[in-house]
Amino acid sequence: MTVPRLDPRTVDFVMSVPCGVDVDGDVLVVGDGEQDHHVARDGEVLVVRRVVRGAPRDAVVLTSDGHVLDAFVVVTLANAWRDGHGLALLDLWAGTVNAAAGDLALVERPDGWALVDASGAGRLVASGMRRHHAARLARALTLPLDTLVDAVQDPEGGGFYALAPPRGGPA
Repeated sequence: MTVPRLDPRTVDFVMSVPCGVDVDGDVLVVGDGEQDHHVARDGEVLVVRRVVRGAPRDAVVLTSDGHVLDAFVVVTLANAWRDGHGLALLDLWAGTVNAAAGDLALVERPDGWALVDASGAGRLVASGMRRHHAARLARALTLPLDTLVDAVQDPEGGGFYALAPPRGGPA
């Protein structure tokens, strides 16, 4: 089986979090050892399993098309990157919970929330997610990968993301 791959730009982003990108057999492992994401192919899809301190937690299914895995990794690690670089955290959730983005629609399924291509094809993009995570991914997928990474790394969110309120709430 072929090991899933990340775009080199995503690998550079992950390494600067700092986290690692490794291969364990036919599984791509992205994380810091404390919390990892194990990515494996299952037919035409990718299964991403979150592993915390060695214990498997939840899993999501992503299409292997396009830059879906890259966008998933970038938004998952976005605030860890910002925190590690002394920047204010981003509000990755603002305006996303009840709205789909671009040609993607949020659909409730027995295994959680899914993103489907709403342009007529009905192709599954992601499933098994919490609603706000699916909406966050849908929003991220409206941007090209370079623009997404730039928005995450921009001190002000690149005009795409707003800054989160300071920790501890308003002064």
